[in-house]
Amino acid sequence: MQANTEQFDIVIVGGGLVGCSMAGALKAQAAGQNLKIAIIESSVKPELSASHHSSKSSFDGKAIALSYGSVQQLDNWALWQAVKPFTQAINKIEVSEQHTAGFSFIHAPKNVTALGYVIEAQNIGAQLLTKLNQLDLTWFQPAQVTTLTQQQNHIELTLDSGKRLCSQLVLACDGANGKMRQLLKLQPKADDYGQWAITSNVEVDCAHQNIAYERFTQNGPLAMLPMKHNRFGLVWCTTQAKAEQLKQLNDDEFIAQLQQAVGYKVGKVIKVGQRQTYPLKRSYLEQNVHHRLVFLGNASHTVHPIAGQGFNLGIRDVACAANLIAQKLTQKQDVGLNWHCYLAERQKDIQFILQTTDTLVNVFSNNQTLLKAARNIGLLAFELSPIAKSAFASRAMGQINLNDR
Repeated sequence: MQANTEQFDIVIVGGGLVGCSMAGALKAQAAGQNLKIAIIESSVKPELSASHHSSKSSFDGKAIALSYGSVQQLDNWALWQAVKPFTQAINKIEVSEQHTAGFSFIHAPKNVTALGYVIEAQNIGAQLLTKLNQLDLTWFQPAQVTTLTQQQNHIELTLDSGKRLCSQLVLACDGANGKMRQLLKLQPKADDYGQWAITSNVEVDCAHQNIAYERFTQNGPLAMLPMKHNRFGLVWCTTQAKAEQLKQLNDDEFIAQLQQAVGYKVGKVIKVGQRQTYPLKRSYLEQNVHHRLVFLGNASHTVHPIAGQGFNLGIRDVACAANLIAQKLTQKQDVGLNWHCYLAERQKDIQFILQTTDTLVNVFSNNQTLLKAARNIGLLAFELSPIAKSAFASRAMGQINLNDR
C-alpha cells in the first residue's frame, strides 16, 4: 500500500438512493463504532432542496413505491421521519384487465397503516442527502473508480483524480451500468422482455383516495400510483415503438391515449409531466459477493416494474448487509470477510422476486384467448378469496418470511 493512500473501513461506490440508504443504515446500526466511511459518486453533487430537480439520474421525478417493509427499515435507520412528509399512502390496489370484467381490490390489513407509500425519487433523494450531511462521512464527488485491486486484507481503489483509497470492504451501489461490474469483468444474466416503460407524473380532476391502479393492457401493464396533490405516478409498459410514439405526442394527444388505456376510474387526466422511456429487462449477477466486495441494488439485480419491487429489493439488500456488518463489529471480526451467509439469504429473495415478476409479465402480456379468459376468471376468483388476497398483500408489503417458502 502506498503512503499517500487514504484508509477507510467501508467504501460505498454510488451515492444514489441505495448508496445513501446504505450509508444511513450503517451509521444507525453501527453507532458508536466510529466507522470511517467514504462514498464515491460519479455525478456532480445535486441540490439538497426537495423542491428542485437534481442533476442525478437516480433522483429524478419518477414515482417510487415504498413497501411497508421498506418503510419499517427506513424508520429503523432514523430516515423515515424526514422522508414521510413527501409520501402518499397506498391503502388499496385495484388490479384489472383492459376490456374484461376481471378485477380485484387488495386492501391494507387492519393492523397496518398502509400497503405502502409513494414518493418522487428527487424528494427521497434530497431528504436522504440532507440527513447524510449531518453524519461523519467522506464524499468523493464527482469521481469515478478507474482501478480496483483486491488484496488479502483490503481493497485498493484508484479514482480518476489520481486519489488512492484503501478499504476493508467495498459496497457496490452504482447501478446496473456501474463501473464496478466492468472492473471485475462480471457479465450478468439478462432477459430482454421486448417491452419499454414510459414514466410520468399526471394530475387528475378528483381525489385519488389513496388507491393505486394496476391495469393489464394488450402490450403490457400500466400502473398508476397515488401521489400528493391529486397526482399519480405513471408507469406504462408497452412495445418500444408504442413507447417512442407516446413520448413524441403533445400533452393533449398523450392524455387522450392514456385515458383510453386506463379508463375513468382514476378520474379525468388534466395534466401530464415530463415523459421518460427506458427498456425493460431483468438481469442479475449469479454471485453478488466477491472478495471484500458486495453488489447491492441495481448493481446486483434489476427487475420488471410490474410489481414495484426494484427499490424495495435493494432496501432488503441494504438491511441484510447492515445487519451483518453490525454483527461483525460487535464480535470484533473483519467486516470484509465471510459474507457467505449474506449471499445465501439474499440470493433466495432475489431469485424469488425475479421469478415472480417474470411469471407475471409472461402471463399478463399474452393475448391468447384462453389465457385471457383464465386471467379474467383468476382475477374474479382472487377477489373472492380472502386468504389469497391476504398472502399477496403481505408479499406486496415486503413482509416475506424467506424460511417459509
